[in-house]
Amino acid sequence: SAWPVMAFAVIYSLLILLVALEVLMRASLKVAVCAIPYYLVTHVVYGVQFIRGFLFTRELVSRLR
Repeated sequence: SAWPVMAFAVIYSLLILLVALEVLMRASLKVAVCAIPYYLVTHVVYGVQFIRGFLFTRELVSRLR
């Protein structure tokens, strides 16, 4: 059934809009509108990289050395 995915998408969208409203209280409308894709993209990138690091730890090599 698709309802859990839809429920998650609706709740996530509402939370992102809530964050945008909070940003709007502190900054301009332009910044608040730009915050929406910013938060969405950062969550996706963080999630993908987390899964990559969790599953493929042998392929990771430190760049600090």
